Amino acid sequence: MSTPIHRPPGIISLYHSLASIISLLALVPALSMANAQNDPLVRPSNITESSNNQICTALFEALPGKVSLPSDSGYDASLKSYFSQQEAEITPYCIVSPLNESDVSAAIKILAAPDSTTKFAIRGGGHTVWKGSANIEDGVTIDMRNLNTVKVSEDKTVISVGAGALWRDVYTVTDSLGLATSGGRAAQVGVGGLTTGVLTIPRGLSFFSARYGFVCDNVLSYDIVLADGSLVSANETTNPDLWVALRGGSNNFGVVTKFHLRTFPQIPFYGGQVFYSLDTAPQQIDAFAQLAGAEDFDENASLITSFSYTEGVGGAIQNSLKYVSPVLNEKPAVFQPFLEIGGQLGQTMRVSNVTDFTTEQGAFSADGFR
Repeated sequence: MSTPIHRPPGIISLYHSLASIISLLALVPALSMANAQNDPLVRPSNITESSNNQICTALFEALPGKVSLPSDSGYDASLKSYFSQQEAEITPYCIVSPLNESDVSAAIKILAAPDSTTKFAIRGGGHTVWKGSANIEDGVTIDMRNLNTVKVSEDKTVISVGAGALWRDVYTVTDSLGLATSGGRAAQVGVGGLTTGVLTIPRGLSFFSARYGFVCDNVLSYDIVLADGSLVSANETTNPDLWVALRGGSNNFGVVTKFHLRTFPQIPFYGGQVFYSLDTAPQQIDAFAQLAGAEDFDENASLITSFSYTEGVGGAIQNSLKYVSPVLNEKPAVFQPFLEIGGQLGQTMRVSNVTDFTTEQGAFSADGFR
């Protein structure tokens, strides 16, 4: 059984503050390399159309059946699968869809060759919202979604996850075994981006962050392809500096192909959503400050507070409440200040599992609309 990471309550409460701030920006995991001008894997921008065509031809020859051009159905399907419209509108010269680590290595050897001037992007789950975060215009995109295997170790202490998997793929496995791992709070978020870090979420938040730290704190080992195409491991004893750098280092140090994450026992728990009218804002802020404060801090509580506006309905306040330790009365004392606020517009509080709660959270931001 994993040992929780204990921090002073005043420091741990930062997780709740970050959760609420970030909810206003949206959940944004995805591997990205398109804008990293100084990345060791990105070449200068003085590309020409002919050089890109040559690169796509070289990739096609090295990886037959795994490279899509704009005229191919696989190319269109890849673009339509992005979370945001901004990303789906970008048109790379070609898209590489590796099936395994060897394919990733072969692609990197071509794209990062000394004489290559082609820029490229790495796409994991494709959930990052801004244009160019996991796709690239006039370049090559490596679509990692086929690397989506999920496997639990025999002793059930480690789960190994491909970089193209979504958190829903992970949670369906862990829930069935009475386990959990520190991961994304929306089911359609990609494992790769949230775990390695992108611009606004450097290390990843989860329902369990107050107990077990950021998502990256629970990575025991990475499998990663470096700029020369070599596949190495990075953990506490092998390439330890790289292991540390990847905690928020995004893909500046290589292309992660697999994560080996710590697991811990977890049974169904209490949680859901509560919606309020905007005029309850002062009470919401007081309740938030009380929950996040150092006094009587409860590391089992998770909170995302969102202020939103919907056409036809107007403004509303939404609290996503999760209490990850079993409770007898299903109403933890730490949430009472929120549950007692009048002016509720609706609620979904219940006892359920991580898959259900993250599916619900993700439903509030459907694919293809941002």
